[in-house]
Amino acid sequence: MTISLALVGLLTIANAQERIEVSKAKEYAQLTRQNPELLKTAPLYFEADLDQPVGLANNDFGGLVIPRADLAEGSEADVGREPVAIGEIWLYNLTLDKDGWPVSENNLDIVTLNTNEGIAKFPRCILGVKKTGANSPVLMVFGKTQKPLLTVPLTKIHKNQSVPLDMSASEDGRVTLSISGKYQASFKVAELYL
Repeated sequence: MTISLALVGLLTIANAQERIEVSKAKEYAQLTRQNPELLKTAPLYFEADLDQPVGLANNDFGGLVIPRADLAEGSEADVGREPVAIGEIWLYNLTLDKDGWPVSENNLDIVTLNTNEGIAKFPRCILGVKKTGANSPVLMVFGKTQKPLLTVPLTKIHKNQSVPLDMSASEDGRVTLSISGKYQASFKVAELYL
């Protein structure tokens, strides 16, 4: 079956914050690779694992997180003072919230995708981790430049996780990312219609 709803259709049909069916999330992850050349300009380059995406939707809003291909094999020891990519997040009708203000589309990496419903634009943010001077790990969310749009602390957790990069969201716009069941970080998102 061809992708009939594409990302735009998928993210408008779900009620409340729902996890997108795995098979659908994989279809949408494949859709994000329409123009591989555009994706090579990202601040941190990595190979994506299109078989383990996680998607969420809430009415007209949604997101899709895609991990780095070898993220499950990585370890805490691999993280140093330089940012290491762990994956990417694609947003629909959303942007990052920085200090209570929505990040403008001028600072986001906006990717245009062709869908069966027409052309749609999606912010794509690269997710990276590094250790700070205090040896504390942080999550960095990059837009289109080498300077991260957000830097938030990572906290240790211990949970069983079936995917290397998991995502949940609350009704107030807080997104929580969990990395290999060992770390998690949260940040807020705000409305952005492109």
